[in-house]
Amino acid sequence: LLHYLGADITVIDINPVKMEKAKSAYSSIKTLHPGEVSEQLFDVVIEAAGVKDAIEQAFTLVKPGGTLITLGITDQAVNFPSLRVTRSEMTIYGSIIYTKEDFEDAFTYLKDPGFDISPVISKILPFREYEHAFADASSGNYTKIILDFQDNSEEL
Repeated sequence: LLHYLGADITVIDINPVKMEKAKSAYSSIKTLHPGEVSEQLFDVVIEAAGVKDAIEQAFTLVKPGGTLITLGITDQAVNFPSLRVTRSEMTIYGSIIYTKEDFEDAFTYLKDPGFDISPVISKILPFREYEHAFADASSGNYTKIILDFQDNSEEL
């Protein structure tokens, strides 16, 4: 979606497989390992890993006046840099659920032939292979794995 909207995107990840997929799908995307970030700052940072270190690093990557969006979930306590957030006038948003409007927006994008979702779909598997799909998803080497509930090629 961000690529479609024309955003300047930098992906930060520890998984070289996912970073290579991002680069091959969208040539304009920059990729960095968390240790390569140095002093770079960004207007908007979206934390989606849900890993304690990644969440804490996300706070350090936001430009003054910028925005941090936290999507990743962890049950670990995270250190919150209160002084940095206040002094830099950082805005923080969290989200875990979707509104009716979000679904309507998604349908609008999906109907647009110029909106190509294929680069983020790693596999489409019949529902009966759900255990295989969950094992693959847990490996961390795939983006989105879709379960096809309409596959009637074999009775359950």
